[in-house]
Amino acid sequence: MGQLEFKQEDETYFYRMTGELSLENNGGFIQFRTKIENHPKGKSFKGVRLRVRGNNNEYTVHIRTKYLFLPWQYYESAFQATDTWTTVELPFTTFRKSNFYQPSNVSSQDIKTIGIVAIGREFVAEIDLASIELY
Repeated sequence: MGQLEFKQEDETYFYRMTGELSLENNGGFIQFRTKIENHPKGKSFKGVRLRVRGNNNEYTVHIRTKYLFLPWQYYESAFQATDTWTTVELPFTTFRKSNFYQPSNVSSQDIKTIGIVAIGREFVAEIDLASIELY
């Protein structure tokens, strides 16, 4: 079970996702996501940039596009969330599709949602997100 809080430390505002992950009963993930709307027409971005801090664990970014309809379809790229604020850039070329029948490449113009995910193993998640943007 996970929890999402909006917090402030000094001048920094951020979201904090926490939770204990279990692999029991086909479990194994918690996430929070945002919709992408009003993408600039004709503009293509190269990837996703995050400003994050965490508990020195691996987390992933999941992207869903207008071509994905089922909840288990996404594109995924992993990153390490250290215990200090860090800027992480994830080029779209590093994202891997979850199913063989999905298109191979991600175009920023097709993105509908971007999520921060703790997934795949038993651990206690704690990740702070100060910003997320396309670059």
